[in-house]
Order: sequence, then structure tokens, then C-alpha cells
Amino acid sequence: MSDENEERLGAGMPLIDSLKLLAQYAPLLLRLQAIANEPDAYHRAVAIVGLLKWAAAKTEGTHLDDDAVQYLQNILASAEGKAFFDWIVKTVEVTA
Repeated sequence: MSDENEERLGAGMPLIDSLKLLAQYAPLLLRLQAIANEPDAYHRAVAIVGLLKWAAAKTEGTHLDDDAVQYLQNILASAEGKAFFDWIVKTVEVTA
């Protein structure tokens, strides 16, 4: 890896700053692990929306992403949203 890439990717970051960054993003890593370990597609989708909600909360300056993810979460949590999700999964499995 070139020195320029190392700097851009934070390879030259002091250890304490690296640990702070890891602590700040530990919830993301835990959510990714939960998604990877979830066998059910619907529950995996719910977990992905939770991850998106966490990431959207990290942005500043706009609430558009927070609102969009909240709408997606509300839709997915409804009976109609679950039925639509199940239909999509079934359709993709049949055509794949």
C-alpha cells in the first residue's frame, strides 16, 4: 500500500484515535454480525433497516435520511409490508 493510501485510509492514525474510532463504530460491527448470522430473510431485512437507521442518525445537517429510513421501518413492520417483502422474496427465488 502506498504512503498516500495509508494516510487516506487512516493507517498512520495514532493508536488511541484508532481505538476511539473502533469504539464509535462498534454498534455498526455488531449489527453487521447480527445480519450475517440471521437465517431468516425478513428478520435480516429488519436488521438491515436497523443498521440504516443507526447510520442515518450519524449524519448531520439533514433529517431526510432519518425520515426515509423511519418510513421504511414502519412499512416493513406492518402486516402489508411483511406480506410485500415475502412476495418479493418468493418471486426472486422462483425467477432466480
